[in-house]
Amino acid sequence: MDRRTALNRIALVLGAAVSGPSAAAFLSGCRVPDGLYEPVVFTDGELASLGQIVETILPRTDTGGALDAGVHHYIDLLLAEYYPQDESAALAQGIRDLIAHVQGEPAELFDQLREIDERIFREGAPRRADEPYSVDEAYREVRQMTLVGYYTSQVGEEQELRPHDMGPYQGDFEMAQDGRARV
Repeated sequence: MDRRTALNRIALVLGAAVSGPSAAAFLSGCRVPDGLYEPVVFTDGELASLGQIVETILPRTDTGGALDAGVHHYIDLLLAEYYPQDESAALAQGIRDLIAHVQGEPAELFDQLREIDERIFREGAPRRADEPYSVDEAYREVRQMTLVGYYTSQVGEEQELRPHDMGPYQGDFEMAQDGRARV
């Protein structure tokens, strides 16, 4: 199993654990506008760094990666329009701290994010609502938003999930003696 398949399955298993704003954005059809994106919450530099982080989480392989899907724009839009203002400000600051914490080339970035992943797995205590986001908690949120943003994007749906038509409905078909349908 490759990393992308594992992440896809994790996202399916953790589907119930998706944050309220992420679920609201998904259900309302949140879309990043086509063309040149103008950042709302982050600066251009912060958005570019966030793009490196999301691309490290879901890199381009034989299908598009998180950057191709515009997940970094999705996260910016999600914080601007779907998170409550105080929560958005706290998470945006946590993401800025994460960006400052993980800098470097893609291989270094991957190692730094892996260390955070391991720390989250070991310690795993959720953050209290009245506390600021730590680097680890901000990364956990970014990872979740990356998965939701990617797998609900056109790139994720068409290139990764590859939906296919199930064909016409056949309600009248023969049943075998053993009770199994032969369609």
